[in-house]
Amino acid sequence: MRASSACVTKTMNKPQSIRQFLQTHVPALNQRPDNFLTFIEGGQLVCTRGPSPSFMYHYKLTLAMLEYADHADTLMIPILIWINQHQPELLNGEANGHMTFEAEILNNTTADITVTLDLTERVVARLIDDTIQAYHCPEPVLDQEPGPTQWEMFAGNVQVQATPLP
Repeated sequence: MRASSACVTKTMNKPQSIRQFLQTHVPALNQRPDNFLTFIEGGQLVCTRGPSPSFMYHYKLTLAMLEYADHADTLMIPILIWINQHQPELLNGEANGHMTFEAEILNNTTADITVTLDLTERVVARLIDDTIQAYHCPEPVLDQEPGPTQWEMFAGNVQVQATPLP
């Protein structure tokens, strides 16, 4: 029995998705790409007995931005925008530990910032001609009001950054 998958990476799809999104919308992450790390921790497989080997990944994704010199808002806002599209149930207005962060202030200008997100990915698996085919399901589309098209950051009355949103 062979297995095939439509995965983009050799792990879950969301880590690469958020990484690409942040590298597109947070220019500082591209200045020193080796200082932008991702880790999958505390992973679990959730499935039920049945005729299909379909399952769900549950895991904590940690994003680490080392020696980050910009304001933390320049990271958090794009992360929340990505979550709105890819894990919208985390945006429930509660401090429940599903989105956490830590920062180690290194000096007057830089900090190591880590953000940890509880993510899930549904995988539908089917046995077709002695081959298991896996498909990572997209998140259900939720009815929502149109959101902003750009975010801006000001220091006093001076604009320090403006980033268009997808």
